[in-house]
Amino acid sequence: MLDGTLVLEGITPVVILAYTIYAIKTRVDGRIPIGIALGLLVVSAVILAFGKEDLANNVAIVCYYFLVCGVAVQFVEYLGERKG
Repeated sequence: MLDGTLVLEGITPVVILAYTIYAIKTRVDGRIPIGIALGLLVVSAVILAFGKEDLANNVAIVCYYFLVCGVAVQFVEYLGERKG
C-alpha cells in the first residue's frame, strides 16, 4: 500500500513541474496556478478546522508547489513582455 507522503514527495512535484513546462510552452495564463494555490489554501484551512493536521499539511505543500509554478509562469510572461 502506498503511503500518502510517498505520493506527495514523489509524484506531485513531477506532475506540477510538467504542468509548469506545459504552461510556459503553451502560454497558459499564470494566474491559473496561483488561483489553484489560493483555493488549496482555503481547503487546507477547512481540513485543519476538522482536526486532520497531517492532511492539511500535505494540501498546504501542494498549494506551495502551485504557487511556485504560478510565479514561474508569471515571470516568464513578464520576460516575454519586456522583450516584445
